[in-house]
Amino acid sequence: MTKPFTEKELRLCGNLSLEILTNISCLCTPLIYKNKIQTQYFDDSDYTFLTNGIALRSRIENEKGLLELKIDKGHGNSLEWNTVVHDKNILPFTTENYPDFPTEKELKEKSFIPQMLRFTHTMSRSKKIFKTDIFRTKWLVLYKDSTFEICYDEGEIICNDRKATINELEIESVHDKKEYLLEFFEIIWKQLPRTFFQGKSKALRGLELTENWYLISPSFKKKKGSDALPFRRIKTVFLDNVTNFVYTSSLYCESAGKSGSNSLRNSLSKIKRIFFLLCTSSVMLERKQMRTFVKHMKTLEAKITLSPREKKLTQKTILLPPDATSIYESQANMILSLYKVIKTLNKFLNLH
Repeated sequence: MTKPFTEKELRLCGNLSLEILTNISCLCTPLIYKNKIQTQYFDDSDYTFLTNGIALRSRIENEKGLLELKIDKGHGNSLEWNTVVHDKNILPFTTENYPDFPTEKELKEKSFIPQMLRFTHTMSRSKKIFKTDIFRTKWLVLYKDSTFEICYDEGEIICNDRKATINELEIESVHDKKEYLLEFFEIIWKQLPRTFFQGKSKALRGLELTENWYLISPSFKKKKGSDALPFRRIKTVFLDNVTNFVYTSSLYCESAGKSGSNSLRNSLSKIKRIFFLLCTSSVMLERKQMRTFVKHMKTLEAKITLSPREKKLTQKTILLPPDATSIYESQANMILSLYKVIKTLNKFLNLH
């Protein structure tokens, strides 16, 4: 199997423009590249790939064609394979036509995809689902011993007669052995107060535009006959709930707190229960880290509780959402705290 490219990236959405970004001192650089990118996403009628975090897409950039397979591993990490496409007619998708792509057997042996997913079958039935048309401005930035690629994307996602605007900043690791991505991301975000952490990829946002789409939310059931939860299982459940929280909080921020509060409140409640269970099952988290996490959790919890505030006037209810900037700040702080906890947990891969 061809070795995949491991991608680590974090995104911001909100009040963004190239002028705002280039005025930030650590993002100021004369070496800026601009190009147009057209991307077509493929899947079967049941959206099997997209609902499992898999993006099969063709991309035209600088008049060059690529076919890409991208598997989302959660929390800003993904695996990617690509192959050059010379023929405009890229269908059908078969192993013979695209030998650089991994086979279903190889993907399952590495646990890159669910064992029950019929990868080859789904690939052969894939058709055009939606596309993105963006204008990308990108440049490289050095921070300490790391190099990051900054991408500012403007454009839209198009699915039949439905459209969604793209205006986002991506920060991707190019060389980051000491893992400064979160630290650098936080520095940038603090200089962009009217932005929020965008936990949804373009693929997921495109899926939302399709008819009868659905998402499989993470679920957890304790095994029968077991009163004790092993640490690894607690960690897995925590990671699943973080993924769900990032998604629901992104929806909440996109509406500036006007909708999605119930879903976010439920998601945050699950995070809280699992986090405290995690803390009682191990001593790997420092007290300062735990206090910071709890502080951000309580702040966001208060924002959701007060949003929307109800004011009764002559049997009518007027919804008064809180300030969007305040919501964005609480959401980003919470997610950054979660990712720092995950970073700590990943240092103990073999802990039972």
